[in-house]
Amino acid sequence: SIVVEVLRLMSDPTNESNMLLGTTLSNRAACFLEMESQRTSVAFQKLLVQNAIRDCTSALKSSWASRVLPKRILDKLKFRLDKAQARLDVLQNDFQSEIASII
Repeated sequence: SIVVEVLRLMSDPTNESNMLLGTTLSNRAACFLEMESQRTSVAFQKLLVQNAIRDCTSALKSSWASRVLPKRILDKLKFRLDKAQARLDVLQNDFQSEIASII
């Protein structure tokens, strides 16, 4: 997303821009998870879930997250990360079953 890249590349980010980035990553992760639930290709579903995991992890592991993001945003990021990781486990099993049935 252009917004995410612009916010990540800011040379002197403010607390407001960091909060916007955290909120954007949380919302984007939610969108990836919603899109995943509507797809039938296991490979594409995995890609979307991995994107959600990447966005949540990126926000939660940033040096500014605990200092800048409100607790409700941090909680949303953690919830979405847990949901995405659980879903990825299911998808990996489905993917392995799909491959085994082909072979």
